[in-house]
Order: sequence, then C-alpha cells, then structure tokens
Amino acid sequence: MNLISATNPVWADSDQTLINLTVRFAEINEDIPFTASANDTEAYSRDIHARALAGEFGTISAIG
Repeated sequence: MNLISATNPVWADSDQTLINLTVRFAEINEDIPFTASANDTEAYSRDIHARALAGEFGTISAIG
C-alpha cells in the first residue's frame, strides 16, 4: 500500500502499542480509519507505526 497521508494519530490501547489514524492510500483514494502496529504482518503498517512514533503525523493523542 502506498501511503498518501496520515492524520489524527491517537493511541488505540492503554499499553500504547497500537495507533489509530486517518489514512489515505493511493490504492483506495479516500480517507479511512487505520490501526498501525509495530508487530503487524504487513510492512506498510509497521512503517506507518514507526513514522507516527517519530512524530511525522503529529503528536499522538491519548485515548479519548
């Protein structure tokens, strides 16, 4: 999957291992909810998770 954008990162769990974001992939071309994980079997999910941790998509908000 080719990521176009990712916004609104929010921790998805209290252990802070999963991150919910709104993403847009070139293959889908619409904003969709997405949960990124460092342990995902898909490389693109691991990449999005690492980039979110690095702050590329903004500060990760607390679970609301």
